[in-house]
Amino acid sequence: MRRLLRRVAFAGVGAALLLSAPAQASFEAGQAAYETGDFGQARRAWEPLAKTGDARAQHGLGLLHLRGLGVPRDPARAAELFRAAGAKGVIKAQVMLGLLHAEGQGVARNEAEAARILAVPAQQGDADAQYALGALHEDGRGVAKDEARAARLYRAAAEQNHPAAQFALGALLVQGRGTARDEAQAAEWFRR
Repeated sequence: MRRLLRRVAFAGVGAALLLSAPAQASFEAGQAAYETGDFGQARRAWEPLAKTGDARAQHGLGLLHLRGLGVPRDPARAAELFRAAGAKGVIKAQVMLGLLHAEGQGVARNEAEAARILAVPAQQGDADAQYALGALHEDGRGVAKDEARAARLYRAAAEQNHPAAQFALGALLVQGRGTARDEAQAAEWFRR
């Protein structure tokens, strides 16, 4: 799960907000700075927007705080920002908040809460959420152990080319856990 948290990269925000042209330009300037590694500039662009409730800026600023990029590392602040952005429908912020709960970073470790949070973006088709929720179901962490559900979630993420989900699904197929044993299909997922 920790590797997944590190691998979840900054992605464009799914929720579109009605922004003024200067606010939109400022967000885009922050995103461009983030993508080129100028994290201090990204912070300067996003901080004022985040304070006014811009969900995309809250998500971006949360990533900076989580990773300590351009700001001191502060997982608790990241969780606050992800919670605010997630409440406004930013799927990747919901995923990040769920992962923080699963790992106990910035919030108390609570795998049941992680599963509850991750279920929303997983249902909406987010591959990272599907993979993470699948792992919780496979291991019975925070939810009842349900390898069949884990296999379905892994498959949904694997079909979106999520490498870790492809491997996890392949492992279940080889062992016949949660799904019919199918070594040929497992080999296909391992090759992807």
